[in-house]
Amino acid sequence: MLPRIGVVASPAQAELLIPVMQALRFPVTALWCKSAEVCRALAARLGVPHQPPSFQDLLMHPEVDLVYVATEPGMHAEVAVKALTSGKHCICQKPPSICQAEAEKMVSLSRYYSQLMTILESHLRFLPAVRHMKELIGSGFCGRLLAVEVQVLMGSLLEGETYSWKCESSVGGGVLNSMGSHIIDLVSFVSGQQAEKVHGCLKTFKPHTEKIHGYRTITSDDFCSFQMQGTDGLVATVTLNTHAPGKFSFDFAVTGSEGRLAMRGMDLYGCQNREPERLLHRQDPAPSQPLTQLPVELPPEFSQPFLVGLREMLEALRHAFESSTFPSPRQHARLPPAATFEDGIYIRTVLDALFESHATGKWVAIPKTNLVESANPFWTSSAARVDGDKPSPKAHRPVFV
Repeated sequence: MLPRIGVVASPAQAELLIPVMQALRFPVTALWCKSAEVCRALAARLGVPHQPPSFQDLLMHPEVDLVYVATEPGMHAEVAVKALTSGKHCICQKPPSICQAEAEKMVSLSRYYSQLMTILESHLRFLPAVRHMKELIGSGFCGRLLAVEVQVLMGSLLEGETYSWKCESSVGGGVLNSMGSHIIDLVSFVSGQQAEKVHGCLKTFKPHTEKIHGYRTITSDDFCSFQMQGTDGLVATVTLNTHAPGKFSFDFAVTGSEGRLAMRGMDLYGCQNREPERLLHRQDPAPSQPLTQLPVELPPEFSQPFLVGLREMLEALRHAFESSTFPSPRQHARLPPAATFEDGIYIRTVLDALFESHATGKWVAIPKTNLVESANPFWTSSAARVDGDKPSPKAHRPVFV
């Protein structure tokens, strides 16, 4: 039985996500956007029957089983937490929150309501080339991992935009938050290593645009370059550039002591022991054909690899619900390779460290996350440092380094 989906999103995200869900036969029963007028028009065009007056009303709607959170990042944690307390499954976009305490609260609630599925949107993990790359690395194709090199080239994230949250990094704007959060997760997922320390440089090359000028100034980054050193010595170098108009370009390469794997776009290439590089996987364009007929042009941050990954993720979700009794405990555990809210804490920690590194010009160590299990699902270690709350000495402490 497929869950009935309620979408809490910006109009642009809703216009992209809902047709994909509907193409995979998910019943999208409710939509909420900040503008009621825009929401009604969008829902009428996409055939969504309910437009509750507030997102809280959507969360309580009897015809909603799963909430898809695709709002501005500052609302992610609030909507996700309230969705779980309303008894709804939840899929949340990256970044999961704009601060560590909110990310911890999401994890605490997901553990407390363990019968509900919680997934952090992870398009790139579901790309066939990424999954094949991870399998080959696990089988020893590359030997000991030495380096990861990532380059993403795209057009401006603010093309045609008026001033909004996208113009400020502190509330989730910028290429590091929007694209970097996916890359940080992908490096960890593919390599099996998490960052031990990071160094980053962020630039805002265009503080004004045709529609954003005068006393309005863009402070979010439009270019980012950073390095991450992994727990087993892996070094990852990432460049995110939004000043490359034209076709979206995504290159992800892993070099090891015995071989090298390189994903270009959605195709995978590899070589071992100085042999010539060969094609290992070519993305079949056929599965994505129905999705190319979307009624809007894809924005830079939602180009073809993300679109195909979204379809693969939702396809896996559909199979999980169709093959099991709905609802069943911890369904995300049967939806590999989905990211969890726990992964969201790691992503948020690395993002914060990169912003700190940019401000100080120094390498920044990734702090341990002292997240504990508590009888109070709203407890967070960040809040405890303020109010003096003491967790149980028996609590389990997972460490992210």
